[in-house]
Amino acid sequence: FILEPVEEIEEKLQSTLADCGIAFVLMPHLPRTYAHGATFWLNPEKAVIVKSIRGSWADVFWFSLFHEIAHIFLHNKRAIFIDDDDADQIKEEKEADEFAAGLLIPQNELQTFLKTCEINENSIQELSHRLGVTPGIVIGRLQHDGYLRQDTRLNRLRTRLEWKNQA
Repeated sequence: FILEPVEEIEEKLQSTLADCGIAFVLMPHLPRTYAHGATFWLNPEKAVIVKSIRGSWADVFWFSLFHEIAHIFLHNKRAIFIDDDDADQIKEEKEADEFAAGLLIPQNELQTFLKTCEINENSIQELSHRLGVTPGIVIGRLQHDGYLRQDTRLNRLRTRLEWKNQA
């Protein structure tokens, strides 16, 4: 799905997640919040992922989607995640972040890239092609991890999402 045009993935994503027992709900970003998504269980067999496209960057969307999926597969169904200083929550949020980051760009691949390549458009294109992700996902990860400035000219390789149900 990650490499497909956004207008072609919304229904496929909903269908694929539904086949796994997960309802996928896309909603507009809630103004004055930093929320990208939430996950909860309707019952022991049915989970729900609610996603917004806050900021609309594709790399952020995919990362946060896999972060929410990690909560479903890795954490207690009764857990409530609230952004505070609770040590258990911090541990679970870090696990979900590591799951999402590693699924998109495995840590060993990132380390090899950083040790053997100069960060430029060609090397980013090659890594993204080898991993089956968009160049924007590589750029977003490099920016998040501090290897690339946020205002880089390479941002032109990042894409923004516009969902048909977001009007």
